[in-house]
Amino acid sequence: MQGSVRKKGATWSYRVEFGVVDGKRNQIERSGFRTKSDAT
Repeated sequence: MQGSVRKKGATWSYRVEFGVVDGKRNQIERSGFRTKSDAT
């Protein structure tokens, strides 16, 4: 499982990748966090 945290405008977001299923990357992204520590 891989993940990343990044800033999008004034808010922070995180993305988690769970692996490849049928040739597609299975990802979940959540955004809208006020601080970087909230997103981690």
